[in-house]
Amino acid sequence: ARRVLGLAQFRPADLVTTAWAFSRLLLENPPLLSAIAARSMPKITEFRPDELAMTAWSWAKLRVADPPLFPAISSQAIRSIMSLPPQELAMTAWSLAKLSYEDFPLLDSISSQSLSIITELRPQHLASTSWAFSTIGVVNRPLLAALASQASRRIIESRPAERANIAWSLSSLAVLASPLLNSLADVAISSLRIFDSHDIAQTVWAFAKLGMKDPPLLDSIAASARPTISEFGPRRLASTAWSYATLACEHTPLMDAIAAAALHKLTDFLPQSLANISWSFAQLVSLNHPLMDSIAAASLPQIPDFGTQSISNTSLAFAKLYVPNETLLQSLSQESLRKISEMETQNLANISWAYATRGFADGPLMQAISAAAITKIHEFTSRPRRGGICETLDFIADLLALCWSLAFSTRMTDAVADPLRGHVVALGRSLDSLAGAAAGDGDGAEAAGVRAPGAPFACVNLPGIIVVLKPENWEVNRGDPDVRRAQVEWGLLSDWIARVLPRERYPLVHSSEFDFGFIHRLDVPSSGLVLAATNFAGHSLLRFQLDTHELCREYVVVCAGPMDSQRVEVSRRLSVDRANMKSCVCGSGSPARTFFKVEVHAWPQWDPDNLDTLVAIKIATGRHHQIRAHMTHLQHPPVADGKYGRVEVMLRDKDIYSDTVWFESNFHRPVVPLFLESRPNRRAERKLAVGGAALDPTSRQPWLRGPELDLPGLT
Repeated sequence: ARRVLGLAQFRPADLVTTAWAFSRLLLENPPLLSAIAARSMPKITEFRPDELAMTAWSWAKLRVADPPLFPAISSQAIRSIMSLPPQELAMTAWSLAKLSYEDFPLLDSISSQSLSIITELRPQHLASTSWAFSTIGVVNRPLLAALASQASRRIIESRPAERANIAWSLSSLAVLASPLLNSLADVAISSLRIFDSHDIAQTVWAFAKLGMKDPPLLDSIAASARPTISEFGPRRLASTAWSYATLACEHTPLMDAIAAAALHKLTDFLPQSLANISWSFAQLVSLNHPLMDSIAAASLPQIPDFGTQSISNTSLAFAKLYVPNETLLQSLSQESLRKISEMETQNLANISWAYATRGFADGPLMQAISAAAITKIHEFTSRPRRGGICETLDFIADLLALCWSLAFSTRMTDAVADPLRGHVVALGRSLDSLAGAAAGDGDGAEAAGVRAPGAPFACVNLPGIIVVLKPENWEVNRGDPDVRRAQVEWGLLSDWIARVLPRERYPLVHSSEFDFGFIHRLDVPSSGLVLAATNFAGHSLLRFQLDTHELCREYVVVCAGPMDSQRVEVSRRLSVDRANMKSCVCGSGSPARTFFKVEVHAWPQWDPDNLDTLVAIKIATGRHHQIRAHMTHLQHPPVADGKYGRVEVMLRDKDIYSDTVWFESNFHRPVVPLFLESRPNRRAERKLAVGGAALDPTSRQPWLRGPELDLPGLT
C-alpha cells in the first residue's frame, strides 16, 4: 500500500523497474499494477523506446491486460520504432502475442523495422518474432522469409528451444522454408541429446505440419524420445504421435512407448489430446486395444467439452480401427447433432464416413449432416475464395467423401443427391475457369484417332469425359509420377492419353496430382473400360457418380474351384501389405463390398476334381486388388493368378498350363505374363474340354445385362 501511495514521485524509469521486478518474480499484485498503469499513462511520452518495450513485456509476463495502457504504449512505440534495439523490438512483438493483443499498425511497424535490421537479429530475437506473428496469425511472407533465411544462417548459434520455436512458428502459418528445415534437421540430429520433451515435440510437429518427411531425423527423434517418453506430458505425447502419423512414419517401437506412457496419464488428457492420439494410432492402422478402450473410457465424461475437430477425429479413429464401442459412438453422435452448425465440411465428411463404415447409420445424424452440407455449399459459393484452385479442390474432396458415406449407408436420397450433384459439377466448372481447361467443347475427340491393335482406344467421347477401352498389358498408373519406366514391361495409360490430348486444352490429363483424369483402375492383366475425365467438370461428375454408386463396375472372372452358387456378397475389410502390395482381409482395413453371381461351373472332361467357376462380379468399392483379395479369401482365386493363387494348385510345369489353354481357347484372348508372375498353374497332360456344352464367348453379354443377375444391389 505504501508503494502505491508513493508512485506519484516515481519517474518513468522507476515505474518500469518496479513493474519488471514483480513480473520477473511472477508476483501478481493487481492494485499495484493498476496504479503503475494509471501513473504511466500521463507520462507515456517521456518513456524511452526500451522502457516502452519493458513495460509491455512486464504486463505480458504476468498475462495481465490493461486496455487503456496498451493503446498508449502502441501509439508511442510506433513513433519511436526506428530507435528500438533488436531485443526490445522482438520483446514488443512477443508481448502483443502473449496477451493476444491484435494491434496491426504496431505489428506492421515491427515488421518493417525487423526487415531493415534483419542481419542484427540473434536467434532469440528471430524465435520470439516468428513466434509472435504465428501466435497472432499474421502471415507477413517477406518478414517470415527473411526470418527463415537469417535463422538458417545462424542455426549453429541457436539453442534447441529457439530452433524448435522458429520451426513451429513457420509451420503454424504454413510457410514452407525448406533450406531452414533442412538445416534444422542436420543440426537437430547431432544435438538431440540436449533436447527436452518440448523441443522434440515442437521440432517433429513442425516437419509434420509442412509435410516434410525426413527419415534420418524421424529415426533419430524416435531413438531420443523413447528413453524419456515418460517425461512427456499429455499434449506432447499426442503431438508426437500426431506428427509421426501425419508423415505416415510407422515407427512401431516409438508408438508402443507412446501408448504405454499415455495409458498412465489418460486421466490428465484434455479432449483435443485424446482425439489426436486416437486419430494417430488409427492413421497408422496400429490397433492397441488397451489404449483405445482407455481412451474411450476417458473420453466419455468429457464428450460435452469436445470441439468439432475432436468429435470428428475420435469418430474416425474408432471406425477406422473397427473398435466396437456403441456407448462412445452414441455419445459422439448426440454431441455431433448439438454442434452440427459449428462443423466444417471436412468434419461432416469424416463423421458421416465413420458411422457409415461401422454400419451405425444414425438416421437423424445423417439427415442433419446432409442439411448442413447444403448450407456449407451455399456459404462457400457466396464468399470470395482466396485459396483459389486448392481451396476449391479441398472443398470438392470433402463433399465427395460425404456423398460416399451417405450412399454407403443407404442414406442418399434423390432430394439430397440432386442438389449435391449439381453443386459438385458447378464447382468443377469453376476449377476449369481457373485452370484454363477446355469446357463445353472439350469432348476429347482427339483421343479417337485410328484404332491400333493392342493399343487403348477412346470408344466414347463426351464433354469432359471419355471412355477408354484398355487392352491387357496396359497399366492405369494413377498418381504415380515416380514410376521407374525402365523397369515397366507394359504400357502406361497416362502416356497414351498424354499423346492424344494436348496439354494446352486438357491440363488435367497431364497431371499426376489428379491421376491423369482416371477415376478408377484395372489391373494390368485385365482388359475393359476405363472412365477418364478430360476437365474438372467431368472429373467432379464422374467422381460423384462413382462415390454414390450411380456408376456400376461389373466384371467376369474365372476362378479356381467350385464356388457356392448361393453366395452373392462379400463385405470384408481389406488392407494392403506394402511389402508385396497384396491385399488381404483385415478387421482394421478399409471397407470393401463385392457382389457376385455364379454363372457357369466348368471342368476338364478327364479330371472332374479340377472344377472351375465363371462368376459375374460387381464392386461397390474400389480397393486395391479387391476382387482378387475377396475371392482368395473365399479360397477361389482367379485361375492362372500367380500372385493370389493357392499353393496347392500352383504346380510347376514348363510345358503346358491347363487353365491358360482352357481360358484362351474359350475366351479368345491371351493370359498375360503378370498372371504367371509366381509360377505356372495346374499341370495337365491331356487336351482339356469343358464339361457339358462348350462356352460361347458371346454369351458373356447376357450375364451382365440379363435377368440372371437380378440380385440385391447388383444390376
